Amino acid sequence: MTAVTEAYLNQIATKVPHHEVHHRFDDFAKRQITDRRRAIVDRMSKRSGIERRYAVFSPSAEPNDPIALDAEGFFKVGAFPSTAQRMQIYNREATPLAARAVADLDPDDVARTTHLIVTSCTGFAAPGVDLQLISKLGLPLTIERTMIGFMGCYAAINALRLARSIVRADPD
Repeated sequence: MTAVTEAYLNQIATKVPHHEVHHRFDDFAKRQITDRRRAIVDRMSKRSGIERRYAVFSPSAEPNDPIALDAEGFFKVGAFPSTAQRMQIYNREATPLAARAVADLDPDDVARTTHLIVTSCTGFAAPGVDLQLISKLGLPLTIERTMIGFMGCYAAINALRLARSIVRADPD
């Protein structure tokens, strides 16, 4: 019989962008729909279970601004940013945000890191946030790294599953 290796979380650190925008985002999105689809969007929003949504952009000074969601006008009616434009913002903001999360971990544990799993429900960057984070933190390039993204919040479940598999395969 094979012994089962248990896996435990010893530390966890998370960070979100500075601006909580869930209700503004929800209201802004709903204002874009004026026909019968509005009821469907309302129902989906209520059933989603999402209570908080964060953004790197500053919310518009006017809470019910009919044109722009954010102060810079990045998200505005009739001129939504392209995927490429959104990924440029992601590329600029994701690694510093990840580094803020790592700063909350024990530095000795970080120095002994052998595997890095980065999750994001928002976007992708090249080089990846994982590689950028290794460079920013001065970690060895021998770290095995995985980027899990575009799965929504479920990305975290896959990251935990992967971490468990890694530890069970090599308990040291």
